[in-house]
Amino acid sequence: RIAHSHNNETVHDIKYLPKLFMQRMFTKNATDLFACSEEAGKYLFKDKLFQVLKNAIDSQNFIADADTRNKIRKELGLKDKFVVGHVGRLHPQKNHDFLIDVFAEIKKKKLDAELILIGTGPLEEKVKSKVVEKGLSDCVHFLGNRKDMNRIYQAMDVFVFPSLFEGLGIVAIEAQAAGVPIVCSEGLPPETDITPIYRKLLLSDGEEKWANAALEMAQNPSAHTNMQKYVIDAGFDMDATAKYMESYYLNRWSRR
Repeated sequence: RIAHSHNNETVHDIKYLPKLFMQRMFTKNATDLFACSEEAGKYLFKDKLFQVLKNAIDSQNFIADADTRNKIRKELGLKDKFVVGHVGRLHPQKNHDFLIDVFAEIKKKKLDAELILIGTGPLEEKVKSKVVEKGLSDCVHFLGNRKDMNRIYQAMDVFVFPSLFEGLGIVAIEAQAAGVPIVCSEGLPPETDITPIYRKLLLSDGEEKWANAALEMAQNPSAHTNMQKYVIDAGFDMDATAKYMESYYLNRWSRR
C-alpha cells in the first residue's frame, strides 16, 4: 500500500480539512511512502522514511528540433513573434496574476511578445478579465488543454513559471528537455534545476526583474539545443524510472 506525496504545500480552501484528514489516514495505513521530491516527502511524511520517485518523461520525445519549432509556430500564428509560454491549470497555486503582470512588462520591452497559456481551471474567467484589463487581449492566447505538449514547448522562446509552490513541477522538466529557457519561482524544489537554461527568482523580486530575466534567458546560447543528456543524468528519463520501480517492487515482493 503506497502513499505518494506530490506537493510541498496546499491551498487552504474548502477542500483543505478533508484533504488533511485523508492524507493522515492513508499515510498511517501505507506500507511504503513515495514522493516526487525531497520537499514533497518532508511536507507530507514529516520524519518518516520515504523514497523519492522522480516524475519521468520520455526525453526522446522532447528533443529540440528546428523543423518542429517552425511548423508549430506557423500553426499557432506566431512565426515571427517572441513567444512566452506557461503550462499549468488556472488555479491560485500557479500564480497567473503575477504571470500576467510579468508579461505586461515583457510586452513593454519587446513589442512583438505573445503569451501562450496551456491549461484550464477555476480561475479562467478571472485571468481572462485581467488580460482585458491590462489591454493584452490581442497577444495572450488561451490554448486550453493540449495533447501535443512536446510540440507546443518548441514554439516557446522562454517559459515563465511563477508558482507559489510545487511538489516538483514536471512541466519545468519538460520545458528544459525541449530546450526552452525557464525562469521560475522559489516555489519549485532544487531537483528542477537540471540544465544551463534554468534560472530561479524570488517572487518578491517583482515583475520588472522577472521580465528582464525572461528576456535575458531567451538569449541563452544553449537555448533550443539538445538537452536530453541533462534530463537522463538528472534521473528524469522514464527508462531509468521504470527500471527503478521494477527493482523496488521485486525486492519488496521478495521480502514478503
